[in-house]
Formats: sequence, C-alpha cells, structure tokens
Amino acid sequence: MAIDNFYDQTVSRITLTTGSWGTTATRSTAATFLAAVNPYGDERYAADKKTVFADYKMFCDAAVTLNEGDLIRWNAKDYRVVFVKNTFSMGHHKRVALKRQS
Repeated sequence: MAIDNFYDQTVSRITLTTGSWGTTATRSTAATFLAAVNPYGDERYAADKKTVFADYKMFCDAAVTLNEGDLIRWNAKDYRVVFVKNTFSMGHHKRVALKRQS
C-alpha cells in the first residue's frame, strides 16, 4: 500500500498579512492539500533547558511547497513548520515537523 493512501486529512498553508499597526489584518489560504498528521512530541535541549521541538509530524506529497517557518492550518488550529525533509531524497513524499502555535 502506498503512503499517499494515508493522506486522509485536509491541511492548508496559510499566509498572514500584517496591518500598519503590527496587527494581523488578513489570513488567507495559500494552498490546500491532503496529508497524514500524527502526534509526535519531539523534545530537545536548548540552552540547557528541555523544550518541545515539534508536537506533530505530517506526511504529504513531495510536490507540496513548504518551507520552515510556514504556517499550517489543520483541525481548526495553527501550526508552525519547524522542519521539512524530502524523505530519502526520492521526491516521493515529505516528512514535516509541526509546532502548535498558541
């Protein structure tokens, strides 16, 4: 069974436009795609303090444009992309680490 058979959740990459006073003026959907999203809970040490690096991992098609720092909307919540890997450099799918935004 191919991994893309598990892409059963709709995810959106969103953009935020900042208003003149630094407040968020507009939220818009830049792209919508299918993915598989799973709990991850990856913790790392930063400045001698254990911190959560990522809350979820997402698998999606390699053709999806994603960069570290992008904002993802899934299940009515926002997540920041903290890591993107073209798995095995085969151009088949991407593994993406997501950090929940407050």
